[in-house]
Amino acid sequence: MVFFSTNQTGTGSVYAVSRDGSTTELVSGLGMPRGLVWDGDNTVYVADQAANKVFSVPVGRFMDNAPIEQSVLCQGVFGLALRTENSRIGT
Repeated sequence: MVFFSTNQTGTGSVYAVSRDGSTTELVSGLGMPRGLVWDGDNTVYVADQAANKVFSVPVGRFMDNAPIEQSVLCQGVFGLALRTENSRIGT
């Protein structure tokens, strides 16, 4: 599964590409979607630089205009990284 964001029409969207190559628009109406990260548990997080927010999008089943929730409010958000409780940093 591949997820990507775009801002070609003046408003940003997040898309999913399935194994068969079909594309589904998951979310539209974002200001400037930048970083995306998948948590491995059917949620994609997207940084919206224009809104200064990070949103979460459920991706367990693909649907147009999936419900989104604000996860974080932060100034100038651009990229994202995800660290789980079990993640190891360093060696």
